[in-house]
Amino acid sequence: MQIQIKKNDDGFLATHPTINGAFAEGSTKTEALKNLDQVVEMIIEYKKSIYSL
Repeated sequence: MQIQIKKNDDGFLATHPTINGAFAEGSTKTEALKNLDQVVEMIIEYKKSIYSL
């Protein structure tokens, strides 16, 4: 997975550029990555539900 992490005013922003809408913030890099993992899981579950995979 190609994940990008950037510092912002509130902490860190983690993004997964190949998954549309996959981004999350956290006060630390670790927190941002954990939050991103949850977002990616939600996106996958949503896509499974609409495409009946």
